[in-house]
Amino acid sequence: MCLFFLMWFFSGIVMMYVAFPSLTPQERLAGLPHLNANAVLTGPHSLIRKVGADVVDSLRLTTVLTRPAYLLKTKEGKLHGIFADTGGKIPEITSDRALLAAHSFYRHTQSQKTSELNTELNVKPSIIRESVFVDQWTVSSSLNPHRPLHKVALNDATAMHLYISTTSGEVVRDTTKHERVWNWLGANLHWIYPVQLRRHVSIWHWVVVVLSFVGVLSVLTGGVIGLVRLRLRKRYRDRDITPYRGVNKYHHILGLVCFTFLFTYILSGLLSMNPFGVFSSNASCQINEDLYAGKLREDSTELHRDSISKLVENNDDLKEILFYWVADRVYPIGITINGNKLLNDIKDQQLRKFAEDSVAKAGFHCDTNVSIIQVSVLNEFDNYYYSHHGSERPLPVYKIEFNDKEETWIYINARTGEWILSRTAKQRVQRWLYNGLHSLDFLFLIERRPLWDFTVITLCLLGVVMSFSSIVIAFKRLRVKLPKTSRQTRLVKSG
Repeated sequence: MCLFFLMWFFSGIVMMYVAFPSLTPQERLAGLPHLNANAVLTGPHSLIRKVGADVVDSLRLTTVLTRPAYLLKTKEGKLHGIFADTGGKIPEITSDRALLAAHSFYRHTQSQKTSELNTELNVKPSIIRESVFVDQWTVSSSLNPHRPLHKVALNDATAMHLYISTTSGEVVRDTTKHERVWNWLGANLHWIYPVQLRRHVSIWHWVVVVLSFVGVLSVLTGGVIGLVRLRLRKRYRDRDITPYRGVNKYHHILGLVCFTFLFTYILSGLLSMNPFGVFSSNASCQINEDLYAGKLREDSTELHRDSISKLVENNDDLKEILFYWVADRVYPIGITINGNKLLNDIKDQQLRKFAEDSVAKAGFHCDTNVSIIQVSVLNEFDNYYYSHHGSERPLPVYKIEFNDKEETWIYINARTGEWILSRTAKQRVQRWLYNGLHSLDFLFLIERRPLWDFTVITLCLLGVVMSFSSIVIAFKRLRVKLPKTSRQTRLVKSG
């Protein structure tokens, strides 16, 4: 367990600065061309009719294989798509098409950096592997609708690898050599994440839970022994508070100093796995995004080609259009390169009313009467809604509290009416027990970086030293001592 402790503390420091590979929203948008209003010649009606409006989970207009396309995801997680210029179905994504998607992604990413579309276009993407179902960097369940994936090497200066969806033709993940190397010292160690184990979700879950539980017992029993052997009044020889010498002495004192941090760090890691479902909801009435969003109306004028083209024409820097619906009304939301979201034909003074209407019209299908007990506007982050660890959340937001069994709070974008986050009472407790105790996500720290960095690194380094001293003591205790023999005896044996 001392080896695991050393690994967890060291890898925790690495994870502060190198996250597990993912395609961030900013990276994904940077790899897309601007939408061309003249190329959008059809609406998404045929696609919606094909799958059924009542099962649509999300709908957006984006670019696939250099052409505008509508991508629809059902509530079951299946992806469907058609091209917006012809209405034709997106074809099978072969390796050649994957190379085209990769080259287009790189081309537009570079154009954002240099403002010149023809810069560094001499890269020659190559297929590393076709039809990858799962590898070390694609274990996330969020990629399931896109599997299998084509893995493409860009052969650029960063040694970037791109993963292309065989369903939609989109780039869904990217990794660089820097990320791949450091993650073997970071997330892959910290989460015990080798793909051979992680692909078996249940087994991986219980391996981490059991190891964390044993770690909690190790710290707890060590702390008890450390307190029992501590003497502040009737001291040991030489008026020492500890009976130990050498590395054992430093281990004893440092263990007592670090006990609270060591215990909460390992315990919070255990609780992050939600062992035995302690933070799961069992209530018959649950407020969720599906209930809030309502049903998509296929006959909405906002889904017609003219309305869509108008939004693109009025904003020539659009990268995507997300179709969002509340209480059976559809709202197309344009997304620009920097992530800004624009509503069609809704002026600034109307934004507040739009968001308020989206809250007021939300319908809830529960076994008990559920109502809103408080609505407040947040112009600053609070303890449950904040940006950290690479996640950027918008402000202002509406915070809405309900009187359901789970005491649910939801946060809604005050500018677009979009659902952002929900937290039940159990999840709010888990936030303190995990993000608070494990990552030290306290507002007074994360709003004052590098104070947060200094605090976390200092504590983790104490954990590293403590773990190393344990390993030294264990090695001394367990090593085999060979019996002493005389030189004559050794010579006789060797002869």
